[in-house]
Amino acid sequence: MRFLICALIVAGITLNGYGFSNTVEFDFNSPHSFHILLSQVQCGQSTLNGDVAVHVTKKEDYLIYNIHIDGLGWGGFAFSPIEAKIIKKGSEFIINYAKSKDFLIRGKIDYAKNIVDLNVNVHMAMTMEGFLGDVQGDIFIQGSTNNPLLRGKLLVKDGKLVNFTFKETVLFFSGTYPYLNVSDSQTVLPDGTAYILEGRINIRDFQTMYASLRSSAKEIISIGDWKIYRGIDDAGIGRDVDSRLGVRLGGSSAPNQAQQLGTELRFRLDENKFLKYRIEEDKSILGFERKSEF
Repeated sequence: MRFLICALIVAGITLNGYGFSNTVEFDFNSPHSFHILLSQVQCGQSTLNGDVAVHVTKKEDYLIYNIHIDGLGWGGFAFSPIEAKIIKKGSEFIINYAKSKDFLIRGKIDYAKNIVDLNVNVHMAMTMEGFLGDVQGDIFIQGSTNNPLLRGKLLVKDGKLVNFTFKETVLFFSGTYPYLNVSDSQTVLPDGTAYILEGRINIRDFQTMYASLRSSAKEIISIGDWKIYRGIDDAGIGRDVDSRLGVRLGGSSAPNQAQQLGTELRFRLDENKFLKYRIEEDKSILGFERKSEF
């Protein structure tokens, strides 16, 4: 899942451990325009190339950096031209925006307090060794600058991961690089068969990534608009009435209890939250659930 690394690299190069080492030095104290040429700069396990133009404006007790980057390449992946506006107040860098046609980054980094809080919105078509697909979604980078928490949602369409081809994959993930926990996620194969994905992945290892998720998957078979599903605690048939309302007919059970047949109406409150009303033979249940499918 190197596409996730590429989605994060523009944000990542500002964090400790993902910087330019001692190869390139920046002077953040001189309020003027300057130019930087990056050539085979070591960044993590890959090299970074690009042409950077920076214009600095001083405003009272803070500096404004307007940045333009052309020809940025990292590990064989080429980025579109990037524009950024960054405000420096003391030890805090406020990223008003860092954007291209492929992504938008907003947030702030405070090196004195060792805190990072970034939101990365991704929308790019990616073709690289071991992966291809159209990627979109949101990634949040929060916590310590040395080891931040990564969480978010990615939607990948018409993708291929090594030799595994899929029509669509939705990933909900959280963790610290390079290990991420995936839950309530789904991949749909070209024939319409779907799997619910759960597990722990290493985003640096393409070869074992899908196997580690599929080993804990729940199978779903699609028949037209209906889906036959089978999980650890439930099984049955269901379908979407519209984009928010769904219905399920089948059985479910709590741990160490017999399975109960029933009918369930599910109303999507947002992308992964549902209000559900379930009717069984001797009771009815109204509650909330966090899921990414129905």
